[in-house]
Order: sequence, then C-alpha cells, then structure tokens
Amino acid sequence: MASDTLERYKALAGPNPDLTLIHESMDDDTEMAGGNRGKFDREEREILAKWQLPGKLDSASAKRQLLVLIAELLTSFKQTIFIDHKKREWTFKEGDDEDIFVKEFGNAAVQLHPVKNKQNRVARWISITKMRTAESISDWKSHEYFYDQVIEAKTYLFPHPFPYDEWDITSIGFLKEIHTAHFNQDHLHWLIMEYIKAQDQNPPVFQLIPQKITNMEKTAVTRAYTVQCMNC
Repeated sequence: MASDTLERYKALAGPNPDLTLIHESMDDDTEMAGGNRGKFDREEREILAKWQLPGKLDSASAKRQLLVLIAELLTSFKQTIFIDHKKREWTFKEGDDEDIFVKEFGNAAVQLHPVKNKQNRVARWISITKMRTAESISDWKSHEYFYDQVIEAKTYLFPHPFPYDEWDITSIGFLKEIHTAHFNQDHLHWLIMEYIKAQDQNPPVFQLIPQKITNMEKTAVTRAYTVQCMNC
C-alpha cells in the first residue's frame, strides 16, 4: 500500500530528407537481447520510466489508463516500488487483496503532459514515473501478461535517462549505416560517449532508441537507432 517517504559525432547528423520514421511496433523499443542477463544479481535502485499514451484519450481517461497499467506492473513485480508525485510509495505485497490495492491505487498522484501536433491537437500523452526496483524495463516487457496489457492499451514504455521533470524529448535523427541487429545498444552508446568525451568533458545526455525506418516512398524498411535528446 502507500506510505510517505521522504554527437557532434558524424553519425548523429540530422535525418536524411529522403527517409522518414514510421511508427514502431510495440516491442521495437525493447532493450537489446541479453539485457536481462544477471538480473538476479542486481541491487535495488531508483529508475525513471517514460510512458507514452494515445492522444485520442482525454486527460482523465489517460490518467486512469496509466494507473491501471502501473497497478498491473506492481502486482506482477511485487518487489517493485512506485513513488508517486506526492512522494508516496506504493507496493503490492504477498497477501494483499488485489482488488482493494487497485482501487486504492486509483488515488496515486501522476502527472501527464500533452504533446500537440501542428493542428494544436493532443497527439500523445507523456508521463515520467519513478520506480525503485532490482528489475529492468526489459524484464517488465518480458512478462507476457503485463506487457500484453501495455500493447492492448496502445501504450509505449521506455527507459528515461533524463531528469525526472524533463519530459519534452525529441528525436534529432538516426545513426546511418548502423543496423540494430549488428550493434549492441549499450555498447554503441558507450562508444559514442567516449568519442564525445574526447572533445567535450561534459557530453550531453542522449538516448538511443531502436526503431523501424522507411524511405518516403515506403518501398524500403530497415532498423536503426534514433537519437533522442531533451528539447531545448
């Protein structure tokens, strides 16, 4: 229940005008294979997760959908703790009544931010959540029942390496000639960071997201890493 607590790197050039991103499948943003190896050796730590919900929902419906998904996550991973925006900790323990927990969890405090299109309509809702867990987001996505609920809700779930209060993230392009099947995501991120550090000891925070990319005519499709940064 709840308790009170407390690349100037050449490959990072902008997108080719002849290419465009297409909406990725629900598991396109999954961490690379092998990401959950050794998970039982991990220590509990605090992580941030980014949820992207459909823009067709109004704010109240989006909030309800998000809370249902987080409640499902907590009941599926009983060692995971959710810290809401009022700094209350929520966890589902063995022996708790699931129906009572889900009902109480409907009062958890979350923030949703609208991302609008050129017509000033909400294209999607974004929420950044704080968790304390020994699991990874890849582990969560490997849980069939939980992630089936995420897919059915047309919701995306990403790691969030940026500050808790920074939700406005944008893609600045993709890495050319680097296929996601041939380069490990974490190792590639480290290589780029090392390249940048050789020129700048204060490298910017960025995130690599594997996505499908197609040309404008939609006659060719490949998988590459897009680069995401805070929108300044």
